[in-house]
Amino acid sequence: MALARIKCPQREMEERRFAQILAETIALILKASAPEDVFDPIMEKMQQLVQGDAFNLMLVLGDYAQVVSQRGYEKWGVEDKITWLYFPLFQYQTLRMVYEKGEPLLIPDTSAVSWWLEVPGFEWIKCTCACPSRLEIG
Repeated sequence: MALARIKCPQREMEERRFAQILAETIALILKASAPEDVFDPIMEKMQQLVQGDAFNLMLVLGDYAQVVSQRGYEKWGVEDKITWLYFPLFQYQTLRMVYEKGEPLLIPDTSAVSWWLEVPGFEWIKCTCACPSRLEIG
Protein backbone atom coordinates (compact mmCIF):
# COMPACT_ATOMS: atom_id res chain seq x y z
CA MET A 1 0.00 0.00 0.00
CA ALA A 2 2.78 2.44 0.89
CA LEU A 3 4.56 1.62 -2.39
CA ALA A 4 1.42 2.48 -4.37
CA ARG A 5 1.25 5.87 -2.66
CA ILE A 6 4.88 6.57 -3.47
CA LYS A 7 4.42 5.80 -7.16
CA CYS A 8 1.28 7.90 -7.51
CA PRO A 9 3.03 11.29 -7.59
CA GLN A 10 5.49 9.94 -10.17
CA ARG A 11 2.67 8.72 -12.38
CA GLU A 12 0.90 12.04 -11.97
CA MET A 13 4.07 13.86 -13.07
CA GLU A 14 4.37 11.57 -16.13
CA GLU A 15 0.74 12.23 -17.06
CA ARG A 16 1.26 15.99 -16.72
CA ARG A 17 4.40 15.77 -18.89
CA PHE A 18 2.49 13.79 -21.51
CA ALA A 19 -0.40 16.28 -21.46
CA GLN A 20 2.02 19.21 -21.80
CA ILE A 21 3.83 17.65 -24.77
CA LEU A 22 0.50 16.78 -26.39
CA ALA A 23 -0.72 20.38 -25.95
CA GLU A 24 2.52 21.71 -27.46
CA THR A 25 2.17 19.33 -30.41
CA ILE A 26 -1.42 20.40 -31.06
CA ALA A 27 -0.35 24.05 -30.94
CA LEU A 28 2.37 23.32 -33.53
CA ILE A 29 -0.16 21.66 -35.82
CA LEU A 30 -2.65 24.52 -35.51
CA LYS A 31 0.03 27.14 -36.28
CA ALA A 32 1.40 25.33 -39.33
CA SER A 33 0.62 26.75 -42.74
CA ALA A 34 1.39 23.45 -44.52
CA PRO A 35 1.45 19.82 -43.32
CA GLU A 36 5.18 19.44 -43.94
CA ASP A 37 5.84 22.32 -41.51
CA VAL A 38 4.90 20.06 -38.58
CA PHE A 39 6.83 16.89 -39.45
CA ASP A 40 10.13 17.79 -37.78
CA PRO A 41 8.53 19.40 -34.70
CA ILE A 42 6.36 16.30 -34.22
CA MET A 43 9.51 14.16 -34.39
CA GLU A 44 11.08 16.26 -31.63
CA LYS A 45 8.01 15.82 -29.44
CA MET A 46 7.95 12.08 -30.13
CA GLN A 47 11.53 11.78 -28.87
CA GLN A 48 10.53 13.56 -25.66
CA LEU A 49 7.77 11.02 -25.02
CA VAL A 50 9.38 7.73 -26.03
CA GLN A 51 12.85 6.36 -25.44
CA GLY A 52 14.33 4.84 -28.56
CA ASP A 53 17.14 4.79 -31.08
CA ALA A 54 15.28 5.72 -34.25
CA PHE A 55 11.95 7.36 -35.01
CA ASN A 56 9.99 8.02 -38.17
CA LEU A 57 6.75 9.64 -39.20
CA MET A 58 4.85 8.04 -42.07
CA LEU A 59 1.97 9.25 -44.17
CA VAL A 60 -0.40 6.85 -45.87
CA LEU A 61 -0.85 7.72 -49.51
CA GLY A 62 -3.40 5.41 -51.11
CA ASP A 63 -2.23 1.85 -50.45
CA TYR A 64 1.30 2.84 -49.42
CA ALA A 65 2.98 4.36 -46.37
CA GLN A 66 5.94 6.69 -46.89
CA VAL A 67 8.39 8.03 -44.34
CA VAL A 68 8.18 11.83 -44.38
CA SER A 69 10.44 12.58 -41.41
CA GLN A 70 12.98 10.59 -39.43
CA ARG A 71 15.49 10.80 -36.58
CA GLY A 72 18.26 8.46 -35.43
CA TYR A 73 18.79 6.44 -38.61
CA GLU A 74 22.20 8.03 -39.23
CA LYS A 75 23.62 5.78 -36.48
CA TRP A 76 23.16 2.85 -38.90
CA GLY A 77 23.99 4.79 -42.07
CA VAL A 78 20.50 4.51 -43.57
CA GLU A 79 19.14 8.03 -43.08
CA ASP A 80 18.99 8.61 -46.85
CA LYS A 81 17.52 5.20 -47.59
CA ILE A 82 14.60 5.48 -45.11
CA THR A 83 13.17 8.61 -46.74
CA TRP A 84 12.87 6.90 -50.13
CA LEU A 85 11.01 3.82 -48.94
CA TYR A 86 7.39 3.15 -49.76
CA PHE A 87 5.73 0.41 -47.75
CA PRO A 88 2.78 -1.36 -49.41
CA LEU A 89 0.11 -1.76 -46.73
CA PHE A 90 -0.95 -5.14 -48.13
CA GLN A 91 2.59 -6.48 -47.67
CA TYR A 92 3.39 -5.09 -44.20
CA GLN A 93 0.91 -6.46 -41.68
CA THR A 94 2.25 -4.17 -38.96
CA LEU A 95 1.34 -1.05 -40.91
CA ARG A 96 -1.93 -2.49 -42.16
CA MET A 97 -3.07 -3.39 -38.62
CA VAL A 98 -2.30 0.07 -37.26
CA TYR A 99 -3.94 1.77 -40.24
CA GLU A 100 -7.10 -0.34 -40.28
CA LYS A 101 -7.68 -0.57 -36.52
CA GLY A 102 -6.54 2.96 -35.70
CA GLU A 103 -4.89 1.63 -32.54
CA PRO A 104 -1.28 1.67 -31.32
CA LEU A 105 0.80 -1.47 -31.75
CA LEU A 106 3.81 -2.54 -29.69
CA ILE A 107 6.10 -5.37 -30.76
CA PRO A 108 8.77 -5.77 -28.05
CA ASP A 109 10.59 -8.55 -29.96
CA THR A 110 10.24 -8.62 -33.74
CA SER A 111 11.86 -12.07 -33.94
CA ALA A 112 8.93 -13.48 -31.94
CA VAL A 113 6.37 -12.29 -34.50
CA SER A 114 5.94 -14.67 -37.43
CA TRP A 115 4.58 -11.98 -39.78
CA TRP A 116 7.34 -9.40 -39.18
CA LEU A 117 9.04 -8.52 -42.47
CA GLU A 118 12.61 -7.28 -42.28
CA VAL A 119 13.53 -4.54 -44.69
CA PRO A 120 17.01 -4.97 -46.20
CA GLY A 121 19.39 -2.62 -44.38
CA PHE A 122 17.08 -2.38 -41.37
CA GLU A 123 17.70 -5.79 -39.80
CA TRP A 124 18.90 -4.01 -36.63
CA ILE A 125 15.30 -3.15 -35.76
CA LYS A 126 14.44 -5.57 -32.95
CA CYS A 127 11.34 -3.88 -31.51
CA THR A 128 8.83 -1.37 -32.75
CA CYS A 129 5.94 0.78 -31.62
CA ALA A 130 3.46 2.39 -33.97
CA CYS A 131 0.83 4.96 -33.04
CA PRO A 132 -1.69 6.12 -35.63
CA SER A 133 -2.91 9.66 -36.00
CA ARG A 134 -5.62 10.49 -38.51
CA LEU A 135 -6.30 13.79 -40.15
CA GLU A 136 -9.04 14.11 -42.71
CA ILE A 137 -8.89 17.10 -44.99
CA GLY A 138 -11.88 18.43 -46.82
